Amino acid sequence: MLERIEGTKNFDKQMGMLNATPVRDALCIAAITDATMLKDVVECFEGVDCNGELTDRRTDCDVHFRTGKTPNTKVALSANREKFNQFLFKTQSIQ
Repeated sequence: MLERIEGTKNFDKQMGMLNATPVRDALCIAAITDATMLKDVVECFEGVDCNGELTDRRTDCDVHFRTGKTPNTKVALSANREKFNQFLFKTQSIQ
């Protein structure tokens, strides 16, 4: 997992993005072990825009219900930072 995080961090630097490390993969695993890790979970329509109507070949989550399409997934808009940090420290043996 640490190699994945470092790889993403290096890519983001090359793209001129902030010096921050996304931890999406780790958050997904943490949420499987404890669903209360996620906060502000909403149902929305999610799809892949392949023809550039809204984006260019990206996954779109309509959390503002602008498309009028029936929700087909749930999306967490935030996470419990304290619980997530505890999960990371425990799984990475950082104490």
